[in-house]
Amino acid sequence: MAFLINNPAAGYVTVPKGSLSTAGRNTNRMNPIDNIDATIAKNVGIGEKYKLQFAGRFYNIFNHPQYVGGYISDVAPLGFTSAAVHNFTIPSTSLFNQDSQVFSSNPRSITISAKFIF
Repeated sequence: MAFLINNPAAGYVTVPKGSLSTAGRNTNRMNPIDNIDATIAKNVGIGEKYKLQFAGRFYNIFNHPQYVGGYISDVAPLGFTSAAVHNFTIPSTSLFNQDSQVFSSNPRSITISAKFIF
């Protein structure tokens, strides 16, 4: 079966139903992850045996947009397959290769904690 490609400069094309595609898996490159995390902690001694620790954890401290198909600090998958994520992989859709329209930018987050150590 043969078909005509409308744009010879296209990196990806959708083949007609019943055709065998020659594209491999994971050929669509995404932007790199520019992630910098930081933790600041202060231990305060209470007597000889006990401590109180105050900590601030800053994730993506410079707030670089990181559009990835998963989580930054975990190896778990997204856990859902929405229509937008599905259309990200289809060349004939308007969301194809538009990672900023489909995935979260994983914005900066801050966690403040206090821990009693005994």
